[in-house]
Amino acid sequence: MKKTIIAMLLLWGFSVMSVTASLYTDKMYCELYPDGVQITLQQEEWTYLCTQYLQAVNTLLRKNIDDLLTVQSYINRGQDVGYRMEVREILRERFLYIDAFRKNIEYTMSLFESNIFTRLKDYFRSIIADYYYTIQDERDSRDTENLPEYHTLVEEQIQIIDAIRESENFDVFLPLIKEYLYLRRELLWKFEW
Repeated sequence: MKKTIIAMLLLWGFSVMSVTASLYTDKMYCELYPDGVQITLQQEEWTYLCTQYLQAVNTLLRKNIDDLLTVQSYINRGQDVGYRMEVREILRERFLYIDAFRKNIEYTMSLFESNIFTRLKDYFRSIIADYYYTIQDERDSRDTENLPEYHTLVEEQIQIIDAIRESENFDVFLPLIKEYLYLRRELLWKFEW
């Protein structure tokens, strides 16, 4: 059982460290229900920042770990072992319950951001479809010897749009959008969009 407690501590430590801040992490508000979590980007009545919930849950987990270690130390010294074994089992179950709750919040936050990303990417694809086909036609029809810089910009814009279409997360998507907007502004004189 002592190895189980150590394994729980290590798993909890690694999972807390592996949670990375994402684009919307500090902007998500959670409302907790017995069967799940609802997330919004605006604070409403009975919602609090999800990060505050996670901090509270992590505090509870640390307290529970401290209690488990204290109980284990009494067991190791042979003090009231029967009673302490029951307490240790209750604390272990509590730890697993709180940790599952934390994982549920983190999973819901990740899913929420993933859904936002997917919808934004789909929206972007739909609004640039005509522009994309126009610059592809432009690339194919332009004389590259007379306007080499222009042709280079068109080529870069096509590559940026292709990269945006293939992006998997906001960390890749947002810098590409900035580059796309810059190149679109540079090509504006020709396309008048």
